Amino acid sequence: MANTLYPKFKEALLSGDIDLAGEPVLAMLVDTSEYAFDPAHDALNDVPADARIGDPQALDDKTITDGVFNAAEVTFTAVPAGGVAGAIVIFAQGASEAQSRLVAFFDTVGGLPITPNTGDLIVEWDAAAILYL
Repeated sequence: MANTLYPKFKEALLSGDIDLAGEPVLAMLVDTSEYAFDPAHDALNDVPADARIGDPQALDDKTITDGVFNAAEVTFTAVPAGGVAGAIVIFAQGASEAQSRLVAFFDTVGGLPITPNTGDLIVEWDAAAILYL
């Protein structure tokens, strides 16, 4: 699977039901042997707990300009060993996992896959954008 936006996110965006600038947006490392992109998935509860590696990290310094969404690099701290981080899932955090909208699935980010070793992992987004319309 190549980097892609979740279809339900695109639908919510076009309906005006999501605000990436105003809502907390997080990135999460996932083990692609435990989770595969599915276009029917729409919320964080669709990503099994066994597939999640470490703690999700908030995207800071978010900007939206000319249809481009960007943010500062993100550091996953003290990522536990075990499992291979083969993708990053971005989601807009809601009041519950069922209300946390899946945004994007990235599995062709530089440095992936990576096997965590309890150290920090830094993700530097493409200089042009995390995502664009």
